[in-house]
Amino acid sequence: MLVLTVATLPTGAAGVAVEGGASALDSGVQPAANASASPDVTAAERQLNATDDDSDTANGTNVTLVGFNDIGKAAAGSGDDKLGRMITLIDRERANASGPVFVAGGGDELSPHALRNYDGLEHGYEPPVTAMNLIDPDAEVVQNHELDYDEDAGTNDFAVFEAVANESTYPWLLANVVHEETGENLPGTKNYTVVERGGVRVGFFGLTDEAINAKSDGVIERNGYTVIDPTTAAQRTVDTLRTEEDVDVVVALAPVGIPDSKDLARNVDGIDALISGDDQQRYPPQTTNGVLIGETTGKANAVMRMELTVNDGNVTDASGELVNVTTDVPRNDSWQTYINPLREDYLNTELATAVMPEHTGVGSSYTDDSATGHLVTDGVRSYTGADVAVTNAGGIRDTLYPSDHAAGEEFNITRGMVTSTLSFGNHIVVVEVTGAELREVVKSQLTPLGMDSQYGTQTQQQVSGVTFEWVPHSDSSSPEEGDGTIRDLTVNGEPVTDSETYTLATNSYIAGGGSGYPLADKPRVTVYNETTMADGVVAYLQNRSTIAAADVDTESDDRMRRVDTAVDADAVAVTSDDGQTTVTIDAPSRVTGVSGTAAFANRNGGYVETTNVAYDDASGTVTVSVPTNDLDAFETPVTASGSGIDLYVAYTDSEYSSQYENFESAVLNADLDDGAAEPSTSTASPSPTTTDGAETTQQSPSQSATATETTDTRTTATGVPGFGVAPAVVAIAALLFGVGRRVRREN
Repeated sequence: MLVLTVATLPTGAAGVAVEGGASALDSGVQPAANASASPDVTAAERQLNATDDDSDTANGTNVTLVGFNDIGKAAAGSGDDKLGRMITLIDRERANASGPVFVAGGGDELSPHALRNYDGLEHGYEPPVTAMNLIDPDAEVVQNHELDYDEDAGTNDFAVFEAVANESTYPWLLANVVHEETGENLPGTKNYTVVERGGVRVGFFGLTDEAINAKSDGVIERNGYTVIDPTTAAQRTVDTLRTEEDVDVVVALAPVGIPDSKDLARNVDGIDALISGDDQQRYPPQTTNGVLIGETTGKANAVMRMELTVNDGNVTDASGELVNVTTDVPRNDSWQTYINPLREDYLNTELATAVMPEHTGVGSSYTDDSATGHLVTDGVRSYTGADVAVTNAGGIRDTLYPSDHAAGEEFNITRGMVTSTLSFGNHIVVVEVTGAELREVVKSQLTPLGMDSQYGTQTQQQVSGVTFEWVPHSDSSSPEEGDGTIRDLTVNGEPVTDSETYTLATNSYIAGGGSGYPLADKPRVTVYNETTMADGVVAYLQNRSTIAAADVDTESDDRMRRVDTAVDADAVAVTSDDGQTTVTIDAPSRVTGVSGTAAFANRNGGYVETTNVAYDDASGTVTVSVPTNDLDAFETPVTASGSGIDLYVAYTDSEYSSQYENFESAVLNADLDDGAAEPSTSTASPSPTTTDGAETTQQSPSQSATATETTDTRTTATGVPGFGVAPAVVAIAALLFGVGRRVRREN
């Protein structure tokens, strides 16, 4: 939530709104309807906002703007019900401010949420619309999640969103989406609104970005609308607000993320404050080119308070801060009365007992394997009987493994946790793919090093039944999504054959080509029109009394394994002495140190971790030691032909380590079952070379030992703890799981 304070002369008026016309080229004027006040704040308290003489200062006028963004996820009142508390917090801002208070939102307020698919509701949008009307903002902006319901319904006229707008007590704004033929605004929206309160005229306008079409599965273009360049639309609207509406303050509601918000501030003249959203960054209000910009992490976690001083129609001072929503703030009474029965009837049903794993992955499911992603895809694969399950990270909106549980602790997974995590209405689809096509499917989501992305290198998906290595490097001078290499692809532990066919379970969104998955033309095996992803996972959990920690641990069951450098067997020697097995690797020249952790792993859940790792700069070798008895966890000797055992070592890479944003280590891989020297009492002295930009190939012992850079575009976060910031990891026939994983963000 954002709070903007502007100094002004008291008027005692509740405020008058002037709203931009229905066309992107026209404007109209109409008085604002007086929305009903929350029962938690009296009319006298609201009146205080506009009548306190203390708001007038010698240096100007003081005004408070309360803003919020991305609260859709909180619309089911989950957990501590931060949304109910945020409503109270906003009411307090209104009651306690010395001058007039303005309230506005930053988009993505209507979806996704855990009650969206509840049959007990006439419309899935009812909870967020109820909450928004209790907040009673002066303005709100449209982003892709406002259009989720139209996307689901397949409407060609945005009838669902228009119904939402009609039920809202506030205007929805969007100045840069218009019909290609008529130029009319998106139904239910206006370009801008002007609210006068306490003698200050504040103009709000809304913007989105071109990504709204792709993020809403093409619903914008499919219905004949187009997105105008945000900068062009913003400047035109600001000019109208300044010259025709004579506003004192211009506030942009622009859910385009912080980087693009800064670009708007630099390229558009006349904006005073900007409420951002969509990328859900914790960004305390800061000034860029004279524009105060702020954003919260969404989910009603915090509010931004921006304070502006206005003199003669100009903002002369601006500052702000974030205010967290805490349990010290009581829940709004009206909201409790509405939401509590819904939660009790539907969301609080217990489905299964889970045991908290030691490693749950990163904060979101974008960067690497996550325990939640494992459970979701395992559930869908089990429900359908498919060989493989894949889901996009963007479809996972919450966690099934809350961080407030300790490793080994038992807790109950409820229906509400599942529907909050899988809150979109996408149904399950099973398609048929060849091995070659499966490789392209998992490759399509990789974001490589060097790609122009604010989120860094990541896999952007979750999988079950399949394991692979991915290399986050690209030969391209301008890497794009999907520029990478997939190595050692297996299904249920067996190497994938390009010509073999496999069944793949996923959600209807990506089965139709959403998120760039190449699945739209693949043969349909089964389409579960009446079964959503959440339904499938609920059924899976109901048939399981307990979900063991080992089933979802992201290190011992690392399915997407990042590799930066690979060495073949001739660069590896294995010795055994006094109960210790030692692997010696002739390291590539880019290795400048190790992070102290390595792991042996196969494709069937076998996993042995060790911290006895060293790098000798003089000889250029890496040594990894482990008690020989520990390797009994594998059914075959680590160097046996076909054992499928890899060694993964976290290391510092002179070229790549500094490029990583989401990982603390690079990874070195050595395939131990590819003819590595059998355990002996002496150590070989292999002399590998590095081949940049080439995919690692298996070589026989008679070939020259070679260390090759893998060109997989995706970074599989290995889960071995203890790696320092940005060290590289060498995969050595024993995959190092979770090495150098760093929590970044949830999207």
